[in-house]
Order: sequence, then C-alpha cells, then structure tokens
Amino acid sequence: MSNTVILDDRAPQIVYSTDPGWADTGTFPDWHKTSRQPKSEGASFEVTFQGTSVEVLGVLHSPGVDAGFASVPVVSSFSIDGGAVTNFTGPSTLAQTTFFNSFFSASNLDPTVNHTLTWTQGNDGSIFLDAIIYDASPLFSPQQDTNYVIDQRDARLQYEGSWTDLNSDQVFKGGLKFGRKTGDSVSFKFNGSAIAVYGNLDPLGIANSEGNIPTNSTLVTYTVDSSTPVKAAYPIPSNTVYGEQLCLYNNLPPNQEHTFTMKLENDQPIYVDYFIVSPVGDELASKSDLFKTAQQNAVSNTPTSGVTISTTSASSPTRAGSSHPNIGVIAGGIVGGVGFIALSILIFLLFRNRRKANALPFSDVPRPTGQIAPLAPPNRYQSLVKDTYSPDSSQGTTSYVFSFTRGMEVLTQAPPSYDVSTGGVANQPNIGSRLQPNR
Repeated sequence: MSNTVILDDRAPQIVYSTDPGWADTGTFPDWHKTSRQPKSEGASFEVTFQGTSVEVLGVLHSPGVDAGFASVPVVSSFSIDGGAVTNFTGPSTLAQTTFFNSFFSASNLDPTVNHTLTWTQGNDGSIFLDAIIYDASPLFSPQQDTNYVIDQRDARLQYEGSWTDLNSDQVFKGGLKFGRKTGDSVSFKFNGSAIAVYGNLDPLGIANSEGNIPTNSTLVTYTVDSSTPVKAAYPIPSNTVYGEQLCLYNNLPPNQEHTFTMKLENDQPIYVDYFIVSPVGDELASKSDLFKTAQQNAVSNTPTSGVTISTTSASSPTRAGSSHPNIGVIAGGIVGGVGFIALSILIFLLFRNRRKANALPFSDVPRPTGQIAPLAPPNRYQSLVKDTYSPDSSQGTTSYVFSFTRGMEVLTQAPPSYDVSTGGVANQPNIGSRLQPNR
C-alpha cells in the first residue's frame, strides 16, 4: 500500500502567485485550522510532486457568509503538467459552508516522473484551498516538510475491541472511529521519526447503566515500541472538540520500523480521525496544549470536566512528569563544596609557611657567655608562638550544608640553659565533611 502525502495550504512546496495574491484564512474544521483564499480572478498556484494520484481539497462558503462576493457559482481551473484544463464550478446555491470538498482529482499518473499541478482562479468567489493530498510513487524519496497521513479506515490500522465507524462531513475523509470501552485499542507499524494522532472529544461522555453521565476524564495510554507507556487523561470539554492533536511523539530513531499503540483505559469516549507521520527526521509541530494538559492530569490524577480546551500553538509537549532529582544542581553543589574545602586548606598552609618564613632562625638567638640561669623564651618568641598558633576555625555553606573543624594545640616548656624550645603542631588539621540536602 502506498503512502499518502498531505500538503497543508501553508506547505512550502506550494508556490502562490503574488499579484493577484492569496489571503491567509482558516478556522475549524479546516485542515490544521488553516486555509488560503484567492483574492481575485487570476490568482494561481503550482505544486510539484511525485505520485500516482492527486486531489485538491477546500472549502466553499455560502454567498451569505461573505457579503463582498456575488451570488454566482465559483469557477476554478486545474491542470496537470500543462495538459488539458479541468474546470470546477461551484453550486449555484449553497445553504451552508462545506468543508473538505474535492475540487479536483487525477489518477493513474506516471510514477517515474515529477508532476506539476496548477490552480488558476476563474472569477471572484468564496472558495478556499485547504490541502493537497497525493499517493506517493513507489520511487518517491521523501524530503523535508513531507508528512504522511493515515486515515482512520486505512487497512494498516489494527483495531481491537468495540470500535464503531461514524460518518461526518466535518472531519477528514468524512469518517471517524469511535471507541468507548476499556481495552479498546488501535496499533500499526510505520517508518518515521515522529507521529501524531488527531481526533475528537465528546462533551457528554458515556452514560452508565443508571443513565447518569460521568464527569471524569477519558484515560488513554500510548506506547511506541517497547517504551514506557505514556498516560493521558483528557478533560471532558464544554463543547465538542474536532480535529485536536491527541498525541505527539517526536525524536524517534529514523529509518527504522516502529510500532505505535493507543489503548483506552476507561469507559469514556475517544474519536480517532487520522494519524500524521514524518518519514525523514523532521519534528511535527505541537498544535495545542491538549496532550500536555492530558499528561499532567494523568500524573496528578485530578479528573476535570467542562473544560474549554486551548487550541493555540505551543512548544513541543513534555513527557510525563519525573520524580528524579535535579542531578545538575546536586553535582554543582558537591563540586562547589569540595572546591571551598580545598581553598581553605591552601590558605591555611600559605599562612603557616609565611609565619615560619618571618620567624628568626634559632641560630640568631643571642648566646650569652658564662654561667647563667635558665631563661624563659624572649618576648618576641612568646608573641610569635602565640600569634602563629592561635586556634582557628571556619565553616562554609553552599546549597548543601558542609561542616568541618580544624585546630592546633601549642605545647611549651621552659628551656634548660641556652636551649629554647618552642611549641609545635600537636594536631594536623582534621577536616571532615557531611553532605546534607538543603530541602
């Protein structure tokens, strides 16, 4: 089975005319909530691809939606490789805005060459480009910004449990898979560096046997290969949420096969619309805070209900919370403490050596002649001994508590005759340390 490539209207592969140009628009349920509108007759774009079939999807607004457009059928022209032109003519009357309309399609294209699709707008009308999809050629080599889309009814998806098929004109390819029982799961194998799941959330939940509607979250676990399952608890929304990014995995090892599994962990509803796979090492963008919020809910075990879910762009979601300590902080504290102790020892040794260097050598002591009584050490030696060996202590503190002591004891005795004895270091510095986290 071939891979289906999807190009959003903002994809860099699509080259738009600038005069007349195109206007950026978009809302739900546009693909990724974006679309582009030709500003006037003559606006055009072209896109080059390598595939065996191609389809252009877009939005038609009813004449009453945009008062600036005349109530006439819209006309757009399409061609492949500069060949025959195919016109699309919109309906003369349109009761409401319709999405995922097929404006143009072509099949049985030569898989060995590149093809160029062209759209030229034939008149002023309320028509919008949403996405271009094509079945990649077997010879196709994906480039950057290339994403595969796997519709929920793709034969490669393996469903287990009580999944139900639903039809809707507000979702991709007009269909959904609906799971509602604990143990319902879907899995499939793919080659790529990233995968995302898109689907809907129901504001009502599922009634229990007594007919009451529970308010707890929909709990789902996701697994890629043999990794630790990631739990997500989706809050019950205030209104139906369509086309939301339910799950996102980035930075998977590229160029190898992966197995993705999604499993429902309670009797609450989940709707699967489609999967997106990046085959070439790109990261997929986070489209909302939903997956991040759902992981936090699962970790905190705090179900929520009636929540309005944000759909603004956010940074790539984090993994489930970790209970591991901050290793960098601990290592920094240890290194800092050891450095402080070493510096203290060095200062002490330099101070002691300087004192010794300033002391007069014993040979310089005046030697009287004759018989004299034993003398006490001269004042300068008493003072020197006292100053040099005065007790000293210090304490250092970083983000952890380090305690240590050091001391010196001076022993003196009266010298006989001409000998003078001085005290010595009785105890070398005894430095011990104790680590205690600063909680």
